[in-house]
Amino acid sequence: MVYSRKPRKGSQLGDDRLDNGSDGENNLDSLGMSLSRIVSFSDGVFAVAITLLVLSIKVPVLRPEVADRELPRALLRLSPIFTAYVISFLVVGLFWIGHHRVFGLFKRYDRGLLWLNLIFLMTIVFVPFPTSLISKYSDSRAALIVYAVSIAVSGLLLCLIMWYGVHDRRLVDFVDENEHLRFMFGYSSMALIFLLSIAVSFLNVDAAKYFWLVMIPSNFLIDHWLLVKLEERRGGRREGAA
Repeated sequence: MVYSRKPRKGSQLGDDRLDNGSDGENNLDSLGMSLSRIVSFSDGVFAVAITLLVLSIKVPVLRPEVADRELPRALLRLSPIFTAYVISFLVVGLFWIGHHRVFGLFKRYDRGLLWLNLIFLMTIVFVPFPTSLISKYSDSRAALIVYAVSIAVSGLLLCLIMWYGVHDRRLVDFVDENEHLRFMFGYSSMALIFLLSIAVSFLNVDAAKYFWLVMIPSNFLIDHWLLVKLEERRGGRREGAA
């Protein structure tokens, strides 16, 4: 279901809302930037976060005469670091995809969006720190809690950015109900899974990490359930109209 309305001009009546305009990145407004510049800056922060993730992986230091014999065991000892890197890379990648989905919907922005986006990016560039924690202290419940809370906060902030822009069509001209609900349920369920893993960690830390894999089936199940519910609602409306 799509709702629409005419865009509101940020230059009238002192409104803080600022249109991106039709000429893209050449359209500068009173804040001195365009929507495309906000996205470009955000992409740069995501790139920095992913770069910091890989920099946490250190090459094993071995004597040359024993390298052939000891290197396989040294690499095996790095398996917690590789695992944490892969998980964090995929999570940051999911946030990057979600961020582009959100900003692809926005037609304008305001100072509230700028601050929310900055806070969200702050949590993204922070991810390498808890990643290093669970790499170095793979059996630590405290390290896992810091990591899980960090990812959950990022997911909830991304949902907040979507809600902020879509609510009352503040920053969009129309709202696709299907896309909006699927996005909100998808990323909020991701945050919930990481928060629930904290409770699982009090039983077993390793089990809590495997619990994160619940994201994969839950995403498909929630998506399917929402599509079914939305189709039922459409069917009910068509019957009511008839």
